[in-house]
Amino acid sequence: MGAGLVTIFVSSFFAGQLASALAIIIAYGPHAYFQEGLHIVDWKHDWLSNGGYLSFTGKLIEVILTLVLWFVLIYAADFSSMCIQQIIRRNGRWLEVAFRLLGGAALLAFSAHLYRHGNWGIHPIPFSALLGGSILLLKGLALIFKTGATQTVQ
Repeated sequence: MGAGLVTIFVSSFFAGQLASALAIIIAYGPHAYFQEGLHIVDWKHDWLSNGGYLSFTGKLIEVILTLVLWFVLIYAADFSSMCIQQIIRRNGRWLEVAFRLLGGAALLAFSAHLYRHGNWGIHPIPFSALLGGSILLLKGLALIFKTGATQTVQ
């Protein structure tokens, strides 16, 4: 349940960022995004970096793409999780430790990046990444200290 919530919150961030960029590209053209650096400064109020507002078409594209990309990212994370579990079953517990430590470190780095570059407070996205990363690291460390944690499962 906890991993599912972390997946939902973290993937919503990436889906929103990608959808915003694609909405600018579709509504204003690739030149506006890549050469002029046009981007959404405040998605809540649809403010653009040039001082204007995102058009209705751009907002419609952004909302639809956010939902579609969010759905795709959640299922991609679930599929990746299944693949990782199969790899762990074949190669042993040492790989489980590595995946937990690497995933925990990645989530903590993502959370630190968001907190460092914004005024997030107790927002669900960086907080869930912080909590999920901490739990993954603790579980990875706990596996290291269990007897036989580095032996392969047969």
